Amino acid sequence: MTPVIEKLKAKWKGTAPKLNGSSLKSKLPSLKRRRHPSTECLNCRYEYDLETNYCPRCGQENNHNKLSFGTIVADFFHNYLSFDSKFSNSLIPFLFKPGKLTLLFVEGRRAAYVNPIRLYLIISLLFFFVFNMISREFMNRTSQEIAEAAEVVNDSTRSELKKVFAEAQIDSSAISNTMSSLDSIQNSDKGFSTSLKTSSENGFLSDVNINRYLELRKDKNFSPEQLLDSLNTDSLTTFERKMVLQAIKTDQAPMDLIVSRVMQNLPMMMLLIIPIMALVLKLFYLSREYYFTHIIHLLHLHSFAYIVYSLAALLLLLNANEVFNNWMLTLTFPIVNIYCFLSFKKVYQQPIGKTFIKFLLTGFIYTWVLTFAVLLEMLLSVATI
Repeated sequence: MTPVIEKLKAKWKGTAPKLNGSSLKSKLPSLKRRRHPSTECLNCRYEYDLETNYCPRCGQENNHNKLSFGTIVADFFHNYLSFDSKFSNSLIPFLFKPGKLTLLFVEGRRAAYVNPIRLYLIISLLFFFVFNMISREFMNRTSQEIAEAAEVVNDSTRSELKKVFAEAQIDSSAISNTMSSLDSIQNSDKGFSTSLKTSSENGFLSDVNINRYLELRKDKNFSPEQLLDSLNTDSLTTFERKMVLQAIKTDQAPMDLIVSRVMQNLPMMMLLIIPIMALVLKLFYLSREYYFTHIIHLLHLHSFAYIVYSLAALLLLLNANEVFNNWMLTLTFPIVNIYCFLSFKKVYQQPIGKTFIKFLLTGFIYTWVLTFAVLLEMLLSVATI
């Protein structure tokens, strides 16, 4: 030992505090999370000793601390979004290795990766939220453009009619009557009135009924039942009367309510499509895969498509550049289709030619199933207003 160290030891000797085991333990910082344990579980009332960290019956932590906002947020992200090792393990294969996550889950390596159903529900929640925003924005813009176009068309029609009347030297009363007729046509619902003004042998579609309904529907104080009672419905059966009543309810309902009802049922409709398409895939791969494999595969494919379309929709909302928006709309569909094809090749491990044919057939069937499901969902949504 060097003389310098010996001098330092002699200098500090007697000045350093003598710490026994208990005092030393009290001086060191604790890395344990502070708990307030109890002898009874708050969740199931199971009794245990103070040293128990988790309830043997229900698994709840033996901690009687009061909840804070940070604790609630942390539990939400941990339990529902799984922002832990499962999320980090699943992110790379899910986004950049099509079909890899499906194979890992089917092979039984499930503890290290996010559950496919949870992944689908989380991403679909984001997708339909963004889709709802896009649809409302589109409806607002469309309504505004239609109103502006109708005003321009009406002004031009008036000017053209005045020229015709002037050249034909028609008296002022005829011009006044024609202008008033033009106003009544503009104020009435064009789609509804055009469909109803067609003459028919059915007494319900008589001119008297049509004109009466078009006049009464302007008064918002009348309920759909009152509107129907004011019409001559003697020629209608019970079923036809219910259908007419539902049509009146739909005609009277605000457009926002109809769009909201349709958007509310879309997530369930898309979820019901998955087992139907899994059955189609099972028919294409009879001897190779279980039905469960197709369910997991479709959950991953839909989740990826929702991510791509959600990001594209958000960029469209934030960017007003028309060229950029056109490029975004052009690229999203090929990206999703290329990902799905590569996933088919990875999961089912067949030659590229056979995979391509089955992929095209699946896409064709999926388009028809999706179209039929959307129309049925819209019909059911309108029928429940």
